[in-house]
Amino acid sequence: MYSLWLWKGRTEAIRSVVKFFPEDAEINSDERLKDMRVRDLMAMASGQKSDTFRAIRSAAPGEAAKAFYQMPMKDEPGKLFRYMSGNTAMLALIHAK
Repeated sequence: MYSLWLWKGRTEAIRSVVKFFPEDAEINSDERLKDMRVRDLMAMASGQKSDTFRAIRSAAPGEAAKAFYQMPMKDEPGKLFRYMSGNTAMLALIHAK
């Protein structure tokens, strides 16, 4: 998917996830969150402690990105594969924006 985005000229894959919803990211001061790239979401390597899907799904309208950002970080983004449906949900939010 990452290669497809780049092939189609979609440079969002290398952008920080925080840049898409900066006002919602203020809820989490962990510096590792700022290092998370869209490609990390695609690779299921966000570095978050646990899946954010339930939080995103149950969030109030317009609050899904904030629910994603609230999840504590466990690892450096891009370092460890951990399948999380919340990563896919966040990619959908980014794509819709």
